Amino acid sequence: MIPGIGAEAGIFLYAALAGVEAAAAYHVLVCFRKLVPHSGWAVSLEDFIYWLAASIYIFRKMYDTTYGSIRWFFAVSYTHLTLPTT
Repeated sequence: MIPGIGAEAGIFLYAALAGVEAAAAYHVLVCFRKLVPHSGWAVSLEDFIYWLAASIYIFRKMYDTTYGSIRWFFAVSYTHLTLPTT
């Protein structure tokens, strides 16, 4: 069954929400780094753990939301919402 435009819009909103959640989690991590100074290797380790956890989280959200079929806007909305804003 092909979902209608309303279902697709809902999936897109879930994708945007997942991107916002991942970006917010990273900003919390950055704020923690400003409060507690970290060495370079600790920052690298935290980033690695964050991105590993974020990729598992996004994959799980995408799998649950779209029943395993890929919606490219899910990946695009996630990547655009988590790009660095410096």
